[in-house]
Amino acid sequence: MNFKDEFNKNLRDAYWGNAQMREEIEENFRSACKQYNAAKTPYNQLSGWRKNQMGGRGVGRRGLKSGLCSKNALNKIMKDGLTWDHVIGITKIGETIEEIINKEEFDRESFIKKELKEHLYLWGKIKVTKDEHKKNRIIQNKHTLDQKINFEHYMGIALCTDEKQIEREKQYIKKFVRKLG
Repeated sequence: MNFKDEFNKNLRDAYWGNAQMREEIEENFRSACKQYNAAKTPYNQLSGWRKNQMGGRGVGRRGLKSGLCSKNALNKIMKDGLTWDHVIGITKIGETIEEIINKEEFDRESFIKKELKEHLYLWGKIKVTKDEHKKNRIIQNKHTLDQKINFEHYMGIALCTDEKQIEREKQYIKKFVRKLG
């Protein structure tokens, strides 16, 4: 299973297709990018930027639902002992965007207009059980982006598509109105 493909198939266009949702995503990404230069030194500021500003809140909402879940989490609600996992990992998200920012030709506004949609999967998350979310089941900080896209860091966790979650999220997105002020 390829996370990027599944995220894009399930919900990417719904997120991007709602003008107000897209504006919020763009505004959060723009804000996180603007904070990068101030966070480059000292290192603890940079690591915080990678993990929190860009990784955790780079598109707002603490990540985007993907429509995927573990088979053990299917048809269960969060209070049944479930949690969300950022498949790529919030630190890896920040590192990936930092690499893009540090390319000589990086232009933030051009990236937002032409590339951000194609990178939304970075902030995608899936529903798993709290037991599955343990460090020995979802290995952290040891895999490349491509390995994470292919779930190589998930140990013995069967995954599936949650059609009900996709439909609920599409309904939420359809009704989404930005809160300003």
